[in-house]
Amino acid sequence: MTGTEAIREYEQVITEDRIEKEKSRKKAEQDLLELKSVIKIQAWWRGTMIRKEIGGFRMPKDKVDSKDSKGKGKGKKTGKK
Repeated sequence: MTGTEAIREYEQVITEDRIEKEKSRKKAEQDLLELKSVIKIQAWWRGTMIRKEIGGFRMPKDKVDSKDSKGKGKGKKTGKK
């Protein structure tokens, strides 16, 4: 093998490695995008289930009644003395 052939072979290996790295980077980027999308869809669906009180996402009635509309517990004093 001459010096020119060795250089061509090295260049080919480097080119193939760069192509492989780019493919793996694009796949990782796509996987991350899909994961974010799935999380958004799940959050939307769970919110819909809770708002409509269907499925296994119902809030217990006693916990809902113990708080007023602002989310503060009844009977608790707030403010400065």
